[in-house]
Amino acid sequence: MVTTAAVGQVMAAQANFVRVKVDALEGAASADEEPLQRRLLCVVRALLKKIKQEVLVGDRVRLVGIDWTDGRGMVEEVLPRSSQLAEPAVANVNHVLLVFSAALPAFQPSPATRYLLSAEAAWLPVTVAINKADLVEERQLEAVVQQVTSWGYRAVPVSVVSGAGLDELTEVLRGRVTVVAGPSGAGKSSIINALRLRSLGLDGTLDAMSAEPSGAADAAHAADATDAAGSSGGEDREGEAGEDGCGGGEARAQDGAQPPTGAAQQQEQHRDGGPSSSGQQQRRGTIAAGQELPASLELQAVGQVSQRIGRGKHTTRNVTLLELEGSGGLVVDTPGFNQPSLDFPAGELWQHFPEMRRLVEEERCAFRGCQHLAEPGCVVREAQLERYPLYAEIHAELRVLEDQAATRQASKKRREGSVRMKSRAGGQQGAEARLDSKVHRRVSRRSVKQRLTELVRDVEEDAAF
Repeated sequence: MVTTAAVGQVMAAQANFVRVKVDALEGAASADEEPLQRRLLCVVRALLKKIKQEVLVGDRVRLVGIDWTDGRGMVEEVLPRSSQLAEPAVANVNHVLLVFSAALPAFQPSPATRYLLSAEAAWLPVTVAINKADLVEERQLEAVVQQVTSWGYRAVPVSVVSGAGLDELTEVLRGRVTVVAGPSGAGKSSIINALRLRSLGLDGTLDAMSAEPSGAADAAHAADATDAAGSSGGEDREGEAGEDGCGGGEARAQDGAQPPTGAAQQQEQHRDGGPSSSGQQQRRGTIAAGQELPASLELQAVGQVSQRIGRGKHTTRNVTLLELEGSGGLVVDTPGFNQPSLDFPAGELWQHFPEMRRLVEEERCAFRGCQHLAEPGCVVREAQLERYPLYAEIHAELRVLEDQAATRQASKKRREGSVRMKSRAGGQQGAEARLDSKVHRRVSRRSVKQRLTELVRDVEEDAAF
């Protein structure tokens, strides 16, 4: 009898469908029984949607009703998560790799700090990669690396052109489930492509790899046939190719523009995160040396940095979990976003600045619960840290958001009033006081006992250390 239940991990999700990698079978007749297929396209059970149980990339799930012939199944249950991030929406990761670029677009401390705060809020270890290191002078690159290091992070300069820093990143990601995030156009997908190629023993430099946006490989023949027929509207084709983040070099060549040379060509490659000219760009599944990639390996899409606004064009549109062969690591490729949201209390903000945490641990402020703004005897304010002005600015923003939320809540209470009507015996309506939700609720003795047990366990663990 064929087993139709299994446990796996969500590798990709889009709309109501998820791609699941099967790890183990449930109820198999033999412990040695292997899944007939390792990858299944599954739908999510309607009950999970009704109870608002979202299925995220990285989730461990239980599958039922598996059709091994068609490679289909249904997600019946989401297993407990070890971690969860809101932006990007992923689960069960234990490491964050933030990718910024040294140039195209240039590194800026203010936006970088907001990305770092968003990652710190998940209470996961963070590593910073400074990509496109070959586009700036060594002195300028070293200044950026030292700046990020002074904030309390490990900074790794990376160049996909020369391959510098890729070995160090491989060691950083070994055995971890890492979410790769950062602004659009920083080169996240290019770094992931390079790391995956290197994990297979292939050349992972920029000139050796190529990728196209999803769906481009299937549409390439139609586009080539249209171009060969001599259709008009070259300027329109160029604009469309730039918007999609692929084929920009091909469109410019067809319109008569000369391909860039020297340093300009190198920067053009970095705008794409990969090869940009028609001579360099190749079909997905091949490398420059002419060797065939494994059939199971599909490189991530890369696209151009906008020449008009100097930012990426959001070529990556879906969250995808990918394997690094040989290192035992998993990486999550995520869409870039320009401004991460900060969803935590203003009083918690200082805890997400590593340099402030370290300073408060070494030298305590005069007052407990110090917000490090105007309090006397504050060691953080007196230390004149580089990012302190950003801390004060973001703290003020969070306070405004908290005040707005409190105002909305107060307005809601005023609209609802302090009295509510309740049906009584005989169909009569009676008035009673409206109590605040969950404020006047009685706590059960079981909940109190559980909290005390957890408290005792925490005290014992602290004493053991």
